[in-house]
Amino acid sequence: MFVLFLLISILVFIESSTSIARSVGFSVNSPYAGITLQGSLSIVSRFVIFLYSPLLGWLADTKKINLNVVNSIPYLYSLVPISLLAVFVLQNQIASLYGKLITTSLTHGRWIKQPSKGFRSTIKDITMRPITASFKFNTRLKRFSRVKCIILLLYFPYYAAWPITFVLIASYPDYRATFLSASTVLTALNTIGLTIWFDPILLKMQNHQRSSVLFLNSLVITRLWSSILVYLILIPICFF
Repeated sequence: MFVLFLLISILVFIESSTSIARSVGFSVNSPYAGITLQGSLSIVSRFVIFLYSPLLGWLADTKKINLNVVNSIPYLYSLVPISLLAVFVLQNQIASLYGKLITTSLTHGRWIKQPSKGFRSTIKDITMRPITASFKFNTRLKRFSRVKCIILLLYFPYYAAWPITFVLIASYPDYRATFLSASTVLTALNTIGLTIWFDPILLKMQNHQRSSVLFLNSLVITRLWSSILVYLILIPICFF
């Protein structure tokens, strides 16, 4: 179970950092580069899902997800808000890394420059040197606007899908296939809502660089609050 939630936390870390990629794209006046990097990161997150899904199916079929482990789910799920908190704390470093990747791709047509002194030195160059202060984030916690509150609610079913699936499988193991399939409905609600409602807002804001950057930066903390909300609701469900 721990490995399963560790994979979920890695998935959440990668996906939550995609808004940083788009923000850096706006910062260098190349929104398309930010969207391209976001797409590449999404492919990496799909690979994590490829590891996660078979493991979840195996645990469900062998009935290792049962009522005896329900009480441990909140502890394991805490890895999700922790990973989001890590993105929030490390967002300057992540932005610096993504800025390096974007500027390298715009200059050389690849995410990483072809190494002249070995691949190891190239990676060190990317991760150790900050790009520019313009990639730093405004981390002031502001009051949620109406838009942020809606986004928070849209992310709620996304972060709730995993623990709810585990609780239902543990409670009704004979219907595990149904619950495994139905979990995609909750994640689809998040995807559909963001695609239909959120993306047009970004398109409208694309000519306002500062507003776009600040808005994208706020998504990191919004995701964090959404996962904490799920966690607070999960505790009474699992223990009472």
